[in-house]
Amino acid sequence: MPRASPFWIDPMFALSSRKWLNWVLLAFLTTTSAAGIAWRWYHTSRPEYRLQRGREAIEREDWDAVYDIAEKLESSGESDRALLLSAEAQIRQQQYSRALNTLNLVSDQGPIRFQAAVLSARCLLELKLLREANAAYQWILEQEPENIDAHRGLAAIAYDLGQMARAVEHLQ
Repeated sequence: MPRASPFWIDPMFALSSRKWLNWVLLAFLTTTSAAGIAWRWYHTSRPEYRLQRGREAIEREDWDAVYDIAEKLESSGESDRALLLSAEAQIRQQQYSRALNTLNLVSDQGPIRFQAAVLSARCLLELKLLREANAAYQWILEQEPENIDAHRGLAAIAYDLGQMARAVEHLQ
């Protein structure tokens, strides 16, 4: 009686196991590719990601990209982030009144509102509305006592008013 060859030598088993291995490999590659594409779509469609990309476009002064990203944020239901990004671009372009009007449309009561308040205070300072800027910076310091922008702004206001000791105090 002929002895059966072991499975690793049997040509029929080897052929079928190669097909099986190819199918498993193809399924694995397809699944990981789909997962990678889904992760990338999810990551790049996140509001925080888009806001960061918008800020990078502001640094490059690529205004078309900034407003395109703001439009995408708006259409995805993130109107406050879109307003914040638009206002940041307007401030960079020294359109302080326009930026202030844009920031006044922000309705969020959380961190976005706080960022809007910091930008609003800067606009008020640039527009030489010192009393309003002072009030805004004081509110910011009530919320976040170590906020550097608020201390800088209050130092600038104190300097403009000739209060050098107070200006130095805020700068320290």
